[in-house]
Amino acid sequence: MRKTVHLSNALLRAVEKPSRYVGGEWNSVIKDDTVKTRFALCFPDIYEIGMSNLALSILYQQINARDDCWCERVYQPAADMRQKMQEQDIPLFSLESKTPLSAFDIVGFTLQYELSYVTILDMLRSGAIPLYSKDRTDNDPLVIAGGPCAVNAEPVADFFDLIVVGEAELLLETLLDLWAASESKTSFLEKASRLEGVYVPAFYEDLYDRDGKLTGFHKLNEDAPLPIKRTLVKDLSQAFLPLRPIVPNSEIVHDRMVLELFRGCTRGCRFCQAGQIYRPVRERDKDTLVRQAKSLMDATGYDELGLLSLSTSDYSALETLTDDLLPLLTPRGVNLSLPSLRLDNFSFDLMKKASSTRKAGLTFAIEAGSERLRNRINKNIREDDVLEAARIAFSGGWRTLKFYLMLGLPGETDEDVDAISDIVFKVIDAYYELPPAERRKPPTITVSASFFIPKPWTPFQWAKMLPEDEYDRRVKRLTERLRHRFIRFNWHDRDMAVIEAVLARGDRRLAPVLVSVLERGGTQDSWREHFSYERWLDALAGHGLTTDDYTRGRETSELFVWDKIDIGVTKRFLQREWDLAGEDCMSHDCMTECLHCGANRFNCGVCLTHAG
Repeated sequence: MRKTVHLSNALLRAVEKPSRYVGGEWNSVIKDDTVKTRFALCFPDIYEIGMSNLALSILYQQINARDDCWCERVYQPAADMRQKMQEQDIPLFSLESKTPLSAFDIVGFTLQYELSYVTILDMLRSGAIPLYSKDRTDNDPLVIAGGPCAVNAEPVADFFDLIVVGEAELLLETLLDLWAASESKTSFLEKASRLEGVYVPAFYEDLYDRDGKLTGFHKLNEDAPLPIKRTLVKDLSQAFLPLRPIVPNSEIVHDRMVLELFRGCTRGCRFCQAGQIYRPVRERDKDTLVRQAKSLMDATGYDELGLLSLSTSDYSALETLTDDLLPLLTPRGVNLSLPSLRLDNFSFDLMKKASSTRKAGLTFAIEAGSERLRNRINKNIREDDVLEAARIAFSGGWRTLKFYLMLGLPGETDEDVDAISDIVFKVIDAYYELPPAERRKPPTITVSASFFIPKPWTPFQWAKMLPEDEYDRRVKRLTERLRHRFIRFNWHDRDMAVIEAVLARGDRRLAPVLVSVLERGGTQDSWREHFSYERWLDALAGHGLTTDDYTRGRETSELFVWDKIDIGVTKRFLQREWDLAGEDCMSHDCMTECLHCGANRFNCGVCLTHAG
């Protein structure tokens, strides 16, 4: 019997939302702790955010479907609980059995967001696990990671024994079998490194010249592959379906059932990392989704069902799927949520289905104000699409609209910034086109601007990030132009965006920087109230680095640290898209160009390397 943590009533009464820490939720899994493999599934943020993550729900249920494994959840405690745990010398623990993190066989983290990297280190430290993989022994847990940031995990590579590149559910069963059959951590890693989608950082080193320029990679294990090819599920309808998700004891960020319609996107937006790394498009069969919806309703009791994908309205069977779902949902008072709608295939019929039980706000990502800049980023949305969607929404009774945009996109000018306010005021004009009797409730239009961040594996991976003072000037310009009683304007923190960019295009030189940030008090840097830009700048300077080392523009001939990974999309294709962006030229939606998955004749490389 392993030692467990006791949470006293006094401790739980002293913190906000004790339900974050007690476990025992509906559909959570309790097993005998004598199972062969104990797996801690860790999300580097608080309970409300981690419980909203679909990928973790899939892995949790998939691992627990095995008789020889018990998967438990671990989240980062909120600041008040973290302080109490430090004062009382309580180690980080799992929700299900209250087992300390260091007592697990495997500890797995999701690399969901770059600014969570310091939180990962804080969780390892709070769990009494050595930070660096080289400092761990066979008596310590195997520490692994996966998730979208695995396509460039170099800033945290030294902290992990193994990183899964791609979709982990395909590889997980094999890894667990291999772990159970291995005599030591070393022998496991040697065998695992030969599997598609497995990256063992200790088996590789980056080579630099005297000027600090990356020149190549060196394998420290001759059997380790180079490049490391990502793994992906080819037939989504045959993939593991989470039919009994945990129902939280308290409200979470996305408090609803979820159906994953498809993975991937054919649109090819040049700033979007997800649109590249999740290629090719793979849809779930409509009938499979309907059966899953029935199971989810029976197992959870939720009053909302969300249809999830990068672009929900691109699902080929969306009309018939919603027609089949509504007769199931309506009698139970379950609302159908359709996030990620696109303006160029938005319809009143689709809105009616989404609001058959409850009207909610509508959100559209138009990304840029001018059509020229939208062409440059390959966002195929015309101004007429925006205004027609607004007319449809207003005539249907919707009064809450939200528009997502970016500032600092490559090639952006003051005229492009001004075009954002221009199009928003044209949306307001569309409201005034309504008959007077329908204008009794004024609209609320939220304009949310984020700072463009050049991400690996996108056509804009070579771009320079906008200087901070210039970003501030453009925010001020837009703020002054958006003054209106119907408009709410908010924007993301530029300092946080700069550090996110540093980590996104970062390398292994940032590992000691992350440790320095942790030692200087960094914990949950993805939260504004815990983030300190000065702390990051001091940590970078302490290791001879600056933000400009990572936010600068790149030459297309330059070798990247993430080039040791093969995501399927070729660098040649990304460079072609980068060149087209410089000419303000669009590329077609690749589904219109191709016969198979949307990537074959388009020549991005995915079908040639991954599709079966």
